[in-house]
Amino acid sequence: MRIKNQNKELDMKILQQKLANAFIGFVLLLLWLEFSKYTNYSLLIPVVFLGFILWNSYTYAKAKKICLGKCYFSENSLIYYFWTRKIYIFLVSFLTGLLLTASLIFASFEFNAIDVWVLFFDTFILVFLYSFLEKNQTFNVKVKIPIIKNITAWSNSLFMVSVFFVMALYQTPPDYIQADLKSTLDVINNESYSQSELIDMMAYASSVIVATKWWLVSKAEFLLDNESLKKVIWFFQLLGNYMMVFAYSRFILELITTFTILKKEDSHE
Repeated sequence: MRIKNQNKELDMKILQQKLANAFIGFVLLLLWLEFSKYTNYSLLIPVVFLGFILWNSYTYAKAKKICLGKCYFSENSLIYYFWTRKIYIFLVSFLTGLLLTASLIFASFEFNAIDVWVLFFDTFILVFLYSFLEKNQTFNVKVKIPIIKNITAWSNSLFMVSVFFVMALYQTPPDYIQADLKSTLDVINNESYSQSELIDMMAYASSVIVATKWWLVSKAEFLLDNESLKKVIWFFQLLGNYMMVFAYSRFILELITTFTILKKEDSHE
């Protein structure tokens, strides 16, 4: 009975650590949203995002490559050597991390209060979903953590895309959308997001994409009766949402696993 109580106490402490680490990530996102309006130094925050997302992508890709390599090829073969070369895995992971980080950063320029609250609650979902899947004994212990992190990220992203889809159904075009695309973009061009020239250029690019999407689905005469093209536009909108959530998921999950010091096997307390 005493051991059972100790395990419950340890489980609770581990969960508390995970929640604390996850919300450090959420606070970093809030800091980016605030300070990106004022200074170039805020670009250090996306670099932190990239570092954790890159490492998350790398550890999963390496585990998968080595597992498949050992399954299909001899470890002494030339193809196994090239298949498991860390430099190749790192380069692919870097490009993946760069794409995901860019998706998160560019999407953040268009965040409103509801989006921030959704990500706040999603942080809870990530922690509890990962903690639940972590108890699964299906996977080989050598690759269990990278696989569970990946399953958690994919599952959470699919769920959150459905949430953003429902939210999109109730959205209306922004007030700045004009009758023609040029006038719409002129309105965007007259607005400033940040005192940092570089960040302002990034925010402008994001605003152009969003404004063009809204103009196409609400004002473009050639699209008003073309449901197929509208579906294509909304598909890319949902794909962008998915990549943004997937990036946020990988970032939070890497924080959880990197800085959670207590482990289940630490039965002392």
